[in-house]
Amino acid sequence: MRKSDHGMLSADEVSFEYNVFFCAEAAFLYYPYYAGFNIFTFFANWIRLVCFNFPFAFFSQLFFIQPFIRTCFKAVFRRKAESAQTVKA
Repeated sequence: MRKSDHGMLSADEVSFEYNVFFCAEAAFLYYPYYAGFNIFTFFANWIRLVCFNFPFAFFSQLFFIQPFIRTCFKAVFRRKAESAQTVKA
C-alpha cells in the first residue's frame, strides 16, 4: 500500500509531529514553575518532563481527540450537504 492511498496515515503523522513539538514547548515553558530553575539540571529535567507528557498527549490525541473531532466534522458537513441537496431539488 502506498502512503498516498490512506489518508489516516498522513493524519497520524501530523498528529505525531504536532505532539512532539507541543510537548517539548510546553515542558520548556512549564519547567521553571515545576522544579525551580537550575541551570545545571535544566536539560535533564526538561527531557524528563517531555518523556512524561509525550505518551499521554500522543495516545490521547490518536485514540480520543482525533476520532471525536472527525465525528463532529462529519456530522456538521453531512447536515450541510443534505440541506444543499434539498435546496437544489
